Amino acid sequence: MGFSGAVRNEMLDWWIGNPPSGYLPPTEWYVALVRTDDSEVVGGGYMRLQTDTDDWVGIGGGEVTNISDLTWVVPTADWGTVHKVKLYDQLIGGTELAEGDLTTPVAIFSGGTTPEITAGNFSIQLTGGFNEDIRDEMLDWWFGNPQSGYIPPEDFYVTLVKTNGEEVPEESGNNYARVHTDACDWGSGGVAPSPEDGTIVNVFPITFPAPTAGWGDVNKVRLLDQAYPTSGEIILAEGDIIETYTVTGGGVTPEFIEGAFKIKLL
Repeated sequence: MGFSGAVRNEMLDWWIGNPPSGYLPPTEWYVALVRTDDSEVVGGGYMRLQTDTDDWVGIGGGEVTNISDLTWVVPTADWGTVHKVKLYDQLIGGTELAEGDLTTPVAIFSGGTTPEITAGNFSIQLTGGFNEDIRDEMLDWWFGNPQSGYIPPEDFYVTLVKTNGEEVPEESGNNYARVHTDACDWGSGGVAPSPEDGTIVNVFPITFPAPTAGWGDVNKVRLLDQAYPTSGEIILAEGDIIETYTVTGGGVTPEFIEGAFKIKLL
């Protein structure tokens, strides 16, 4: 099950320290059952099921799951065949927060088996360019359940990685250095600097120093939390460059133009 684009955007806003609206995650969530015609169940005693922070826990890998059984009332009329669940922020109406398909569609009949999702069988996951620890912290923040008092970094450093998996070294005479960025450098690329479609991009060019010696074949980029290589640094996100290129001394200065560096939550 995956979060809606709006929710992922708010997580990214929180993480880059750039909340555009003072958004706070909901403290209660309502689980809805959706039939094969994509309409929510109505009638027969049906109501969305209320949950809160105590019903969810992070299990690592950018994923949360229910730690309580989610049990609806006994149907007093046929509810139809349910193939999907959705998460909303209100009992009636409201904003859709997440949705996902059931492993197997279930036909629910009047007076039949009480609909239930047992503990550990309702999972919501974030994927994308961020490392698992970062995605776990985003989920903890959103579910109101911070486990470590984690605060996102205020500064981010862009690095270039060679085809051998190692960062370009800062050697005497080559002029390589990580490029510093902060929250003001990231957003949607539009008028308002907020993410779109669960994606953040650089809203200003990210320009490396002009190489004075060869840096080698570069095919990957990373975002780190330290200006210089240290044993305690964290790789925050990484991804492949569309096409491997060779950085030569005196050649073209490496640069990500506005909007070219994208990090996405899926």
